[in-house]
Amino acid sequence: MDKRVKRHVKAKVHDFFAVTAPGLSGICAAELAALPLSMPGTEVVDGGVEFSGRLPDLYLANLCLATASRVLIRVAGFIARDFDRLSREVERVPWELLLPAGCRLAVDVSCRGSRLYHTGAVAERTEEAVARVMDQARAPLAREGGAGYVQRLFVRGVADGFVLSLDSSGELLHKRGVIAAGPARAPLRQTLAAAILRLCGYDGLMPLVDPMAGTGSFSVEAAFLAKNMPPGWFRDFPFPSWPAFSEKTFEHQKKTLAQEFKTLTSPSIFASDLDPEAATALADRVERLGFTDAVRTAGADFFYLDPRDLAPGPGLVVINPPYGLRLGDETQAKDIFSRVARRLRDKYPGWRVGLLSPQAGWAGGLGWTRGPEVTRLVHGGRPVFLFAGTV
Repeated sequence: MDKRVKRHVKAKVHDFFAVTAPGLSGICAAELAALPLSMPGTEVVDGGVEFSGRLPDLYLANLCLATASRVLIRVAGFIARDFDRLSREVERVPWELLLPAGCRLAVDVSCRGSRLYHTGAVAERTEEAVARVMDQARAPLAREGGAGYVQRLFVRGVADGFVLSLDSSGELLHKRGVIAAGPARAPLRQTLAAAILRLCGYDGLMPLVDPMAGTGSFSVEAAFLAKNMPPGWFRDFPFPSWPAFSEKTFEHQKKTLAQEFKTLTSPSIFASDLDPEAATALADRVERLGFTDAVRTAGADFFYLDPRDLAPGPGLVVINPPYGLRLGDETQAKDIFSRVARRLRDKYPGWRVGLLSPQAGWAGGLGWTRGPEVTRLVHGGRPVFLFAGTV
């Protein structure tokens, strides 16, 4: 078994796929290019970024990618025009070398233009075929309702072509491992916050003001950058349960990364919220993450903050105002957006600004001295626009 795992999984070059939210694939590709992967090169495609490498590259991608939603390993690709062919092709995969005995399997299916259009039947046939392989290898899957760790298998059919991909991330990667508590009603996903900071040119060194922080998505991602910590550091993944997993390699990767962590002498990130409950929850989150050397928190109203009290000089201010259908109607959204724009124009001259808007045409009124660059993103299933520039 060990020799087969080494030959067919550990020693093999694999194809991987980093899934991203709309608008984030280019940023994710740049992140991948900066990692010390075993093989260079990425390709941005619909829905994410394709790259290749050895199995430890998958560990590193899960730990270090700030803008990916999950990382998949491609397992098989084939043509199937009927269910018998589908079952035979699935059974050709040596699943006992990929999946741990006793795990539960969750099969996620999408089909477009395929003769096998019934996704429920495709999922059922796929799971049955995997189970037969595992039974034959004396490494059976957990029975329905069992307590084994869930492994997720994605089956994607386009026309009569199918691709099988095994998920290595478990929970979506925007879940950084420390729950964002508090009353915020429409928090930014950490992956989106990370992308916005990069689009605004944040480098982890400049002052950052997050004055409508909510759960602190911007501040937490900024702290990861400022402390040079990978965003996946505090969370778990399913791949350590895989037969091919190398604990020694993974621990070496983490030890190497930890040697580059920074302990800061004073916080350069200021995070506040008008809601006292949200501000208290944010302070608790920062403390539990161990980020108090990077982030200073307060309960404060953005419209009364003076940036001269927060930073020695201009830096970056990032704001996700309550807007539109998310928290109110369009009239309310436009009013608060206009107030935010006036405050930034009057009190933050020379600062970089990252401002989210529900409308692409609301960029005026800030007195931009550079920009803004307008980027279309998706937040909560709705389009939003990032204005990034200098006022």
